[in-house]
Amino acid sequence: MRRIQLFFIGGAFAIGGAIVACSGDNTQNDGGPGDGSVADVKPDKTPPPSDGGTDAPIVTPAGTELAASDQVQIFGITTDDDVIYADTTAGGLYAVAAGGGTPTKIGAPSSYAVGVSGHLVFVWANLTSNEVGALSVWKHGGTLTAVTTNSAPNGGFASSTDGTHIMYTANANTAGAVGDIVGANADGTAPNSLVTNIDIGSNDCRPLFGFANNTTAVTSTCGTTPPDGGTPSATIDTYAIAAGGDAGTLWTQTQIATGALDVWSTDTAGDQILVATPSGLSTYPIGGGTAVPIDNKDIGHYIGEADWSFGYLTKNAGKVIYSTAAGELLTAVNGASPNASDIQATNANYIRAIASTEGYIMYTKTFDSQYFGGDLYLTATTANATPVTLSSVTTSALFGITALDDFSADSSYVIWIENLDTNQGIGDLYAVPVTGGTPKQYGTGIWQNASATGTKIIFNDNCNGCSGSGGTGDAYADIEAIDLTSAGGPTKLQAGADVPLSSSNSLWMNNAKDHVIYSYSQNAPSTGTVAPGGNGLYAIAIP
Repeated sequence: MRRIQLFFIGGAFAIGGAIVACSGDNTQNDGGPGDGSVADVKPDKTPPPSDGGTDAPIVTPAGTELAASDQVQIFGITTDDDVIYADTTAGGLYAVAAGGGTPTKIGAPSSYAVGVSGHLVFVWANLTSNEVGALSVWKHGGTLTAVTTNSAPNGGFASSTDGTHIMYTANANTAGAVGDIVGANADGTAPNSLVTNIDIGSNDCRPLFGFANNTTAVTSTCGTTPPDGGTPSATIDTYAIAAGGDAGTLWTQTQIATGALDVWSTDTAGDQILVATPSGLSTYPIGGGTAVPIDNKDIGHYIGEADWSFGYLTKNAGKVIYSTAAGELLTAVNGASPNASDIQATNANYIRAIASTEGYIMYTKTFDSQYFGGDLYLTATTANATPVTLSSVTTSALFGITALDDFSADSSYVIWIENLDTNQGIGDLYAVPVTGGTPKQYGTGIWQNASATGTKIIFNDNCNGCSGSGGTGDAYADIEAIDLTSAGGPTKLQAGADVPLSSSNSLWMNNAKDHVIYSYSQNAPSTGTVAPGGNGLYAIAIP
């Protein structure tokens, strides 16, 4: 399976109450590495039985109760700070403010998938065994609105930052393998078929589409799937979105490149796009125009089966960070002549994470046979940087929810796992300032970690029932918090919170990242209406 490095696409999606395939490049959920935009995937696990019982005392979970329920599945949190969840006790899909309030019932779909992207919630209902169904969308203050039939959530979805436009798959065949990419207004009106009859189901050329800014969209698609290691065949197009009068919204197409790798990266302004072809790496004006060559080295990058090169355009478009087939990790000034680059590291075979300030990169030289554990190294993106060894053995890993969680929010600390137990999928949590120092251990039996504000992080500890293989459902783990600058130890926020094992995310935070959103289900189930203050959905402040 080819693992894609960096791309910009819609948020996580979930099927039938369990989040699946929210794994960035690792579309197989096989425990492979993350792509620099999302967390490393942990395979499904078998949960232990609940230790609640008719004679067991009721546990009152910490924080503010958002909804009472014996079983909650969290799907995501919108830009409007709505927590999107399924209540399997009462039935249905709901939204509730992360700060508390009365839940809103979005609907009661069956055989459904849920995706959260920015302001928008995507809901696919009546999914077939090949995961093709009818798509509807929901937005804060609105109602669930039908968009199209025969949409495949595995093909992708996206919304613009301002929540005014969406992209999705349509006209999928019964196998969910071929279909169209459509752009539309957020309520599904004024649909425009952007690319038709393209591969939406394979792992080797699944479309990568999204928004460069609120008025520009990008698609990367293939008509046929190239074999592993085959010649890149993606076509990359951009679309200028504008009002079209009586004709509705217009999406004016510009072809950027053909025969390209299907990854792309844009700057924050969304006015430039980075594209890779067999002849090299270049940036283009987002609306089309003359390419600016970055490097003409061989950027085909393999680890076992066709793993392509890493390419990243910095937020201000001033620099490109990339790797080559020879294992060089480089930075280059955008706009300089080809090969005007600085070597940050050699023998880098996989780029794992970039700090939010873009000043530091984590990479791996050697993975184990499962692409799960590996050695870890840190390098700055300044000229003549000297890499630092975080761990030289392949029993290390990154358990951040996204790659940004492998650094503190202010980028002053780097965070990783050592002594990886590949059977249990857990390990020891370490952190150290990026400027150097002695690494400090913060816990054992860690399942996942996430960065809150500044130097604060949260993590799952003592994961009871977590396992590296087999099963679905919930395990249970403590939620703990620590300020990495503190001389003290972590603070336990809640013991025995739910860990959805089929999900790539067990730690949710509100948009301000000052509260953890979690579910608790270890009290004895109710025989009627679930009483407040027991099982349910909660928000707790991060100290």
